[in-house]
Amino acid sequence: MLKDILLHVDSTPSSDARLVLAVNLAERQGAHLIGLHVKPNPYIPASPDLAGLSDSFFEEQQRDIDSHANAARAKFDAATRKSDIASEWRVLNGFPSEVVRRHARYADLVIVGQENPDDNGQSEDLPGGILLTTGRPVLVVPYAMPAKSLATNVMIAWDDGAQATRALHDAIQLMEKGAKVTVMAINPDDTGDHGPIPCADICLHLARHGFKAEAKSVAAPDANVGDILLARSFEQGCDLLVMGAYGHSRMREFVFGGATAQILESMTLPVLMSH
Repeated sequence: MLKDILLHVDSTPSSDARLVLAVNLAERQGAHLIGLHVKPNPYIPASPDLAGLSDSFFEEQQRDIDSHANAARAKFDAATRKSDIASEWRVLNGFPSEVVRRHARYADLVIVGQENPDDNGQSEDLPGGILLTTGRPVLVVPYAMPAKSLATNVMIAWDDGAQATRALHDAIQLMEKGAKVTVMAINPDDTGDHGPIPCADICLHLARHGFKAEAKSVAAPDANVGDILLARSFEQGCDLLVMGAYGHSRMREFVFGGATAQILESMTLPVLMSH
C-alpha cells in the first residue's frame, strides 16, 4: 500500500483532474497526500533591457507568482476538505523538476501533469525533467483528461527490460483488486527474452499477486510503439498505462524518437512510468 503521495499542484485548469485523481487514490490507499506548488524565480531581463522597465515590474511579477500559488492552494484545500485523508501543503521557490525531485525522495508515488502548451509555462520542465532522476514511480496525468477511475483496466507495456519490470511492480500497489489487466509486448521477437509465449511468464507472476492478466503481443516493426500502445489502450477502455521510462538513453530518444517521448506528447490516459 502507498503511504505518501506527492502531487504537483498549479493553478491551471489542467491541474484539476490530477487533483481529483490524487485525492481518490489517497482515500483508497489510506495514504498521506502532499500538495506541492513551486513558485518560479522572478524573471530578470538582460542588463540592456532593465533600463526600460517600470519601477513596479518586479512587484507586479511577484504579485502574479503569489496569485498563482494562492489559487493552487485554494484548489488543494477545497479538494482535501471534502475527503477524510491526511494531507499537507508545501510551497517553495525554484525550478519545478529540481523541487519535485528533492521531495520525491520521501514519497511512494509522484503525480504530475502532462506538459500543456497552453499553461503559459507553469509546468515548465515537468514531467520529462524528473523521470530519469527521482528514483520513484511517476504517474503522469493528461492535461485534457476528465476525472475518472484509475487502475481498474490496466495496460502494461512489457519488453522484458529492467524499466518495464520496475514499472510493473510499482503498478501492483496501484491496481484495484479484480482489475482487468492486459500485458502487451510490441515486436517481442526484437526485444528481450520472452520465452515460447510472449508475456506468459509475467502474467503467471501477476496471477500469484491475485490479478488475472491476459497476454497479448503485436508484430509491427514499422509502426511507432507509443502509437500502438495508445491505440490498444483506447480500444480496450483502459484507465492506466504502465511502462518503463527511457529504456534507451534520453539523448537517443530525443534524436531518434522513442516510446517515452511519444507517450508524453500524445497520451490520452494516465501513464505510470518508472526508470
